[in-house]
Amino acid sequence: MELANIYYENHDNKALCRYIEENEDWSLETVKILLTKKDIEPIISDLSIIAQHGETEILKELLKWKDSDGNGIDPSENNNRVLTMASRNGQIESVKILLKDTRVNSNDKIQALEMAFRKHQEEVIQELLKDPNLQYYIDKKKRNLEEKLSQLRYY
Repeated sequence: MELANIYYENHDNKALCRYIEENEDWSLETVKILLTKKDIEPIISDLSIIAQHGETEILKELLKWKDSDGNGIDPSENNNRVLTMASRNGQIESVKILLKDTRVNSNDKIQALEMAFRKHQEEVIQELLKDPNLQYYIDKKKRNLEEKLSQLRYY
């Protein structure tokens, strides 16, 4: 509680952002306290940092947060960057949580898959490939490549 109040006194509405940026040993309790402050609004980078470090309980808390108008953080902002960063770092539990969130755009998961491939995150790749929309996209890309290849053979 004391740490949350110190951050709030020193940073006002940016307290949560500063707390997340300046620490790596985050406390769910501190985050919950900061989220109760009326002018605190989590931003997408907060979500991204927490997801890529695998802080699943804090991630869940940030995803369920709503402002006074009932709006929350949209994890699909910036082409699902939060999912992409969690995938890159192999944070399978963060990936699973994000995939369950209906706000995560099914059509934009290809970047997360590509990043998981680049970083050899096999478990994340397998989880992402369970998504039928992503599988449809891959199949479509494969058909397009096969079509182009056959056109090249024709010439």
